[in-house]
Amino acid sequence: MEMIAAAAGVSKMSVSRCLRGHPSNSKETQDRIRKIAEEMGYVPNPMVSSLMAGIRSRKKGDCSTVIAVLDDFEGKRPPLYQRSWSEHIDGLRSRADQLGYKLDVFRYREQRLNDRSLSRVLRARNIRGLVIPYQVRIIDLRGVDLSSFACVALGYTVKEPDFHRVCPHYYDGMKIALRKVEAFGYRRPGFVTNANNLVRTKRYYLASYLAEMYSLGRPPRVLCLDDSMGDVKGEIVEWVEREKVDCLVSSFHEAVTVLKDTGWSIPRDIGYVQLNWTPSFAGLAGVKNRNRLQGIQAVNLVNAAILSNDYGIPKEPFVHIVRNEWVEGGSLIPR
Repeated sequence: MEMIAAAAGVSKMSVSRCLRGHPSNSKETQDRIRKIAEEMGYVPNPMVSSLMAGIRSRKKGDCSTVIAVLDDFEGKRPPLYQRSWSEHIDGLRSRADQLGYKLDVFRYREQRLNDRSLSRVLRARNIRGLVIPYQVRIIDLRGVDLSSFACVALGYTVKEPDFHRVCPHYYDGMKIALRKVEAFGYRRPGFVTNANNLVRTKRYYLASYLAEMYSLGRPPRVLCLDDSMGDVKGEIVEWVEREKVDCLVSSFHEAVTVLKDTGWSIPRDIGYVQLNWTPSFAGLAGVKNRNRLQGIQAVNLVNAAILSNDYGIPKEPFVHIVRNEWVEGGSLIPR
């Protein structure tokens, strides 16, 4: 950098500022310095660059770089959502601690912050990384200034902008479930979901179910419930009886309760597989999305972005897939 400064006739501090795009220097000066640096073969060390950026961003007495978890939820989560949330947070926090970050869960909707206020608050809190976890509703963050943060989303509940994402292997998860169901001798498996879940899973469960039924030469049996939560019980019961479903594969958490309330015995009368399985469904067969591992991988991606000074909306967003696990349970028996 001293050699670049001498060649350009500026101070070493000016070179440093120009190479990281600091607004105190004009664009013309920045372009000239970068051209000289390129001609001289200068290559920045990402580890040093990240460390210096962290030092410059910290307030006096603050030694922690913060990763914020943007939580759109208000109030108390329902038990099923709370279990998944706890697993994600456990993974996020454990990995953040290992890497020396402070994890801060930021419930911005409860504070009634608009996009501009949220942008201002995030910049003021020494935040370098953002993790946007699964939300109950689909959200849009295009109005938030995210240019200063390394951003990673869990799942597909952030509609826009398109971040790097960590997701379970929804397509493979359904495939695992159906192969197990087939091995147990069920021949008329049905898939029940709801409109919100179709969006949350980007329809990968549905696509995989239809593909598997096609490959097996069996007619598909799909029930997509409305999000209004009207007469769910009556709708599921009528559909199961009409389609003669012998095993239910469900991403709709309330489906198993409906079957039990109807008086059907699981698995004597009907088999059951729970997608998005958590310990709340202990005793049921299902597919586990490994929520804790998703949290760990999200922090790994944020850390990698910070070390490479990759901030803002990625130009080439990618999806990091976490493989699922099959969970044995008493809700399936050989037919």
